[in-house]
Amino acid sequence: MITPEMIRDGLKFGAVAIIDSPNGDGAVCQIGESWFYFGGMEAETQTGEEYVANTPEEDVVRKICDALDSFREASETYGDEYEYYERTLRMAFSEITRNED
Repeated sequence: MITPEMIRDGLKFGAVAIIDSPNGDGAVCQIGESWFYFGGMEAETQTGEEYVANTPEEDVVRKICDALDSFREASETYGDEYEYYERTLRMAFSEITRNED
């Protein structure tokens, strides 16, 4: 399961990024090669850089977790996507830990 700590660490180490939507409609969260909407209208009216600058980190983490939890809860539709994000985060942290040794 993806935890707030995983998202917080992911933001810190670059495994999670807030970027401009490829569709040109605000900020989105990118994990690995995939991205998703997560912050509602607030995120949709700002660039990724603006959103990060104007939103407390704990709110960013919570909103990302909320979006990912909704994927997990709708597993019939989004289960593969949730598993991709979880696997990508675990692999990123495995690599970070290995490089620290």
